[in-house]
Amino acid sequence: MREFSIFVCLFLCVSACGGISETVVSTTKQAEITTTVAPITTFLPLSDIENDGNWILRSDLSDEFNSSYIDLKKWFLAGDPNNSQELDDSDNSAADWIGRAPGVFDPTNVTIEEGNLKLLIEWEPYSEIFPVLDEDDEVIIDDDCNCQYEKYTVGGIISRNSIQYGYAEIRAKVPSLPISSAFWMIGNHFEIDIFEMIGVPGDGPYASDTRVSYMMPTSLHNWDIGDLDENAYGEEYELPWNISKDFHVYGAEWKSDEVIFYADGEEVGRITKEEAGVVWNTEELHVWIDNEIFSWEGLPTSESLPDKFIVDYVRIWE
Repeated sequence: MREFSIFVCLFLCVSACGGISETVVSTTKQAEITTTVAPITTFLPLSDIENDGNWILRSDLSDEFNSSYIDLKKWFLAGDPNNSQELDDSDNSAADWIGRAPGVFDPTNVTIEEGNLKLLIEWEPYSEIFPVLDEDDEVIIDDDCNCQYEKYTVGGIISRNSIQYGYAEIRAKVPSLPISSAFWMIGNHFEIDIFEMIGVPGDGPYASDTRVSYMMPTSLHNWDIGDLDENAYGEEYELPWNISKDFHVYGAEWKSDEVIFYADGEEVGRITKEEAGVVWNTEELHVWIDNEIFSWEGLPTSESLPDKFIVDYVRIWE
């Protein structure tokens, strides 16, 4: 049903949990898939509306965003200084991460409007958040870009609870900006990036080409592995739509021996345990939805902001 043209390329793959940029072997696959309008009222995975997988919705990890406020019993707000006080040694959510410089997480950049979660990207050089200081009142320099946090604020949410194996799905639209809008999961050392989408190519030193607006980049990371160029396995899937033009449904089924990726209910590819090799891990993972600014991709202009990553729903089954 699908024909894939596969080529091996060097893919600048980035961990969404605060690691620095790295070069990993990645494949790009072009898939012929049928665009399906996502039924908003369904509570089964779009790829399995008959529930052959006997899926049970995890309400503690899912949200329709139909209220007027974020459910703080389910979610941490990225950038909330109280997060670090709530975490203990057993929590592997990385909810105390402050973001990827020059952008910093600001909890006020997370809103719910008209039944959608909106994660804002804003130009705020005069925000009281800046400068971002460490416990010794020294300016924090992010090793990733060798730069400080300044000018840009972004938003994100993190699940308080976790899951081992299951199906994760989101209906969302990314902004037309050279930034990452991401749906990912992380535990203590293992990470699954269901996508880290770039709306438009930037003008940075390692900017993407024009195909990025049609790409669903995915990757796995194992942070137990020492060298950054060895800790990831990634693939990119080319989609038949521009990811910033409309809402679409993206998902992944995480099994004990593979991760299967979906777009609008159709499988676009998979990464097996055998392919991932030493990157593979099995620990429980927390859910992240966020924006990040990649300095190597290029920075959004002040004139292009504010903008937002819009999420209709996130649903997790086991």
